[in-house]
Amino acid sequence: MKSYKYEVAFSFCKEDESLASQLNDLIQERYSTFIYYERQKELAGRDGENKFKKVFRDEARVVVVLYSEDWGNTSWTRIESDAIRERAYDDGYNFTLFIPTQDNIKMPDWFPRQRLWYGIERYGFEGAASVIESKIQENFGEIRKETAEDRARRLQNKILFETQKKRFLNSLKGVKAAKDELSILFSSINDIGVNSTNRESGLIFMVHSKDNYCNFFNNDYCVQIKWESAYRDSLDGSYLFVELTKPMRNPHNPIIYSTIEYTFDMNQANSYGWISKENKFYKSKALADYLFKILLDKIEKEL
Repeated sequence: MKSYKYEVAFSFCKEDESLASQLNDLIQERYSTFIYYERQKELAGRDGENKFKKVFRDEARVVVVLYSEDWGNTSWTRIESDAIRERAYDDGYNFTLFIPTQDNIKMPDWFPRQRLWYGIERYGFEGAASVIESKIQENFGEIRKETAEDRARRLQNKILFETQKKRFLNSLKGVKAAKDELSILFSSINDIGVNSTNRESGLIFMVHSKDNYCNFFNNDYCVQIKWESAYRDSLDGSYLFVELTKPMRNPHNPIIYSTIEYTFDMNQANSYGWISKENKFYKSKALADYLFKILLDKIEKEL
């Protein structure tokens, strides 16, 4: 069985560097990893391009691509793309995992769709790290122990990010970002309601939204969304409350089936969205889709 210098190598564009860093931090305790900004000294000199290509073609057991529209077009990712395709010509694509980092992105024509994983918006970094580890194990990867220096570097990155995020969330810029995402959430819910209504079947949805409120419902059930903010210049104490109710029998005392609470958040990829108490992160369009499915599940269950 072939041995590898790295269990996993990350390929990504500059704008996805923070995402790659977070994923790397989550798995490097157990697996040897390659991420270019930590290996710049190894790639220095005239033969840096050949060394870089060799990592993705020969030295990494698994290659994880954080795929964006620019991937394969920048100088370094073009080298990585060529190396991946050369290796796949002999070995197939089982050593790869592509994770799209943008919505509705078109994948390369040459790439097999079964190697995609679309769950990062819903399952977050921990979910993505678990999928990467499964891919390593599928390819007979070897677990290693994290050194004290590795642990310290990982902790430093975490502290720096948490400091940056706290500063952002407690600023006027953070408050504006939350309001913008709230508008995207409500607009996306309205679009789903319009596109899902079918009068012939009797499945009709109505959406009412204004300022910090949004309700969407059919004849029997309703999802009520309310954004509450405590301060005008900080998101501290701000929450998004979601309730699934049956209001028609008694509008003043509705039956409440479930309640979910979210806070506005920013992840390591500098994407804005909503995080639940279970630590699941959703971008606004993904949350709209998820909440509408809650209503559909309840309707279908009662048929």
